[in-house]
Order: sequence, then structure tokens, then C-alpha cells
Amino acid sequence: MAEDGNCEPDPKLEPFYILAALEFGDPDGHRWLEANAVKFYEFWKNYKKGTNYSYSGLKVILQYIFWYEHERPSVDSDLSRRSTRS
Repeated sequence: MAEDGNCEPDPKLEPFYILAALEFGDPDGHRWLEANAVKFYEFWKNYKKGTNYSYSGLKVILQYIFWYEHERPSVDSDLSRRSTRS
């Protein structure tokens, strides 16, 4: 897949994933990858300037997709939280 095949999100990159989520939104959307891959790669190149991150754009976009899926609140958990409030 990418570099070593492990595309688990890097916890140190969570600030980047959050910024990417604000900029690019849900990667599960219709044709999201096609519409955003080039812009996402440029966003990553600009973010990593001055850092020691060596991840390729491909690996970071896959990490973002996995991170977003993991961080996405489920409908059940949102409803449960609301129903337990007084």
C-alpha cells in the first residue's frame, strides 16, 4: 500500500488530521479522493515544512481516512449522550 503497508494514524499527526478535517471534510463522500487528492497533498507538503515528518502524501491521506473513520461519532453514541443528559 504505502511505504511499509501500515497506514494506522500517527497520534503525533492528530493536529494535522484535525486541520485536514476542517479543510477537506468527510473522506467517505462521493468522489472525495478524486476531488481532493492533489489539494490534500499540497496541504500536507505545506504542513510538513520545517518538521521531521517523512511520510509520503499517499501514506498521510490513507492515515487521514483511517483517522477520520475512527474519530467519526456514531449515531448511537450521539443519541445515547443526549438521552442521558438531564
